[in-house]
Amino acid sequence: MKILQINISYKFGSTGKIMSDLNDVICKSGNNSYMLCGYSNEAAPNLYIMRKGSILKASRKDILISRLSGTMGYHYKKSTLKAIEWIDTIKPDVIHLHNIHGDWINVKILFEYIRKKQIPVVWTLHDCWSFTGRCSHFELFRCEKWKTGCFKCKNRKVYPITYFFDKSKSMWKDKKKWFTSVKKMTIVTPSKWLANYVRQSFLKDYPIKVINNGINTQVYRPQTTCNRYYQGFEGKHIILGVANSWTARKGYYDFIKLDGMIDHNMYQIVLVGLNSRQLKLIPNSIKGIARTENEQELIELYSGATVFVNPTYQDNYPTTNLEAQACGTPCITYRTGGSPESISDGIGCICEQGNTKQLLESIIKTCRQSYDSVELQNYAKEHFDKCRKYEKYIECYHSLVE
Repeated sequence: MKILQINISYKFGSTGKIMSDLNDVICKSGNNSYMLCGYSNEAAPNLYIMRKGSILKASRKDILISRLSGTMGYHYKKSTLKAIEWIDTIKPDVIHLHNIHGDWINVKILFEYIRKKQIPVVWTLHDCWSFTGRCSHFELFRCEKWKTGCFKCKNRKVYPITYFFDKSKSMWKDKKKWFTSVKKMTIVTPSKWLANYVRQSFLKDYPIKVINNGINTQVYRPQTTCNRYYQGFEGKHIILGVANSWTARKGYYDFIKLDGMIDHNMYQIVLVGLNSRQLKLIPNSIKGIARTENEQELIELYSGATVFVNPTYQDNYPTTNLEAQACGTPCITYRTGGSPESISDGIGCICEQGNTKQLLESIIKTCRQSYDSVELQNYAKEHFDKCRKYEKYIECYHSLVE
């Protein structure tokens, strides 16, 4: 069986790592794996990269086009048609879609091809973009327009940002037309939370399965190596936060607020994933670290922390929660999206969104708590291991081609 995965990135970002991990599982299962992505720092024999060259330069251009036009997924006809030619040489039995937003591929052309060739589809939704007029998350704004048809969008200043035009009404109609044209498609969500929303959307008539995100628990495991970033903080409890990019929706300002509440003689906040501007502006009492794709470095950061804190305001099933716990570090998160679904019973904590007082109380409680890191690691192996999780995708592929 030939499986083609399509995602915005390969090997970087949460969905890029998921595609890479799933590629390994597909190959080990004896099937043929192919991948198509928008951006990648790495090449592979079975990988087609749409936007070659500098990722930063290409992605900035794509973002600008989207912000000026107010649309996403309507551009790059030539490069998409060229990619379709490559797909035609493969003749995949199943196409597995991940994140196709970000304005790097022409979504209409892609779905017209899928419909014409009648290729079965598995679509893993990592956010809500597939069934809204434009946004990837709407809970913060308590918006329910997506259920019947978007218009007069109030979220134009959040991803995907648009400077001038509100195209949410026409894009919602187009998406409904394109995405419901596929004859054979299974929708997969990493969380029960997102599955509940899909059942209320125009995608509700397709089979919906919940397959949690997975990680490599052979790689993500407790390490005893001394991390250079924690030097000078001996005797303190390390409160760690990790994100691809820190924004208000990821809880950046909650960490700033939390820093003003903690006893700095006992606790130290370390944030990973800050941009150059944030590194200059954060309080001196917070240890700031730029974004890193170095897996070993992340494992050492997770392992050396006392507690991992994820005060996110919008999320599906964040892999950072999984990685921290696999490294033997308890996790605290807000009751946001599917984030609480990954927390270990009895060791981690779930706080109400925006309640930094409760967050601090949970951190103090967790730091005083006696727990076994091996117990957490075993929990991760049982619940987060990528081989266990992604075998369910192999079953899903087979069910579509039988």
